[in-house]
Amino acid sequence: MPRLLMSRLSSSKNPISVSKEAGVSRLLAFISLPAQICGVSLFGFLLWHHVGQMQKFISIRIWLMEGILYFGLLLAYLLRKPALVHASKPVEILLPPVCALLPFSLMIDWERFFKAPSSLSYARLQNIDYYYVIEPLMLLGTLITIAGITSLRGSFSILTEVRPLVTGGIYRYVTHPMYLGEAIAATASAMLRAQPDKWCLLVLFLVLQYWRLKNEEAKLREVHFDYDEWKKNTLIKL
Repeated sequence: MPRLLMSRLSSSKNPISVSKEAGVSRLLAFISLPAQICGVSLFGFLLWHHVGQMQKFISIRIWLMEGILYFGLLLAYLLRKPALVHASKPVEILLPPVCALLPFSLMIDWERFFKAPSSLSYARLQNIDYYYVIEPLMLLGTLITIAGITSLRGSFSILTEVRPLVTGGIYRYVTHPMYLGEAIAATASAMLRAQPDKWCLLVLFLVLQYWRLKNEEAKLREVHFDYDEWKKNTLIKL
C-alpha cells in the first residue's frame, strides 16, 4: 500500500485498534493458504456436481448459465490480486462466504439431503411453463455478473477486502454489478424451483447480501477517498 495511504489510515485509529487488526492480519495470513485451498475445492466440487446434474435440466441454456456462474467466480477467485487492506472484523470474514454460497443452495433438494445426506441432488424444476420469463431473467443476471467479473479482473474479492478501485467497464454505470447480477440470477433460480424453502433462502440471501454490500462500501471509503464521487456519477446506485 502506498506510504501516504498507510499514514492516513493509521492516523485515524488508536494503537489498541491497530494492534488488534495486526493480530487478525497475522491470523488471516496463517490460515490464508488452507482457506484458499478449501474455497477452490468447494467451488470445484460444486462445478463438478453441476455438470453431473445436466440431465435434470429441461433447458440446457439454464444449466449452462448457472454453470457459467460457478466457473466465472472460481476463475476470478484464482486470478485476483493481493488485497490492499484485508478483512479484519468477524462480519467481514464470516458473512461474505455465507452470501457466496447461498445462491447455490437454491438449487439443492434439501428435503432429500436431510433424509439421506449421501444423496446431494438438485431440487425438482417446477415452473416449466414460465421458461419464457425465467430464461431471459437468468440470462440478464448471468450477463451482468460476468460483466462485473470481467471488469474487476484482479480486484475480485470474496471477503470484505480492499483492492484497487475499478471504475471502468460496467462499473461506469452500476456501483455493484456483481451483486445486482447475482440477485437477478438468484431470483430466477428461486422462480425455477418455486418451493417455500427456496423463497426463504432467496429473502435471506438478499438481506445478507445488502448487509455485505454496505460493509464493503464502508471499508472502501477508508482507502479510496474518491469513492463517493465515483458513485455519484454512476447510473444505477445500490
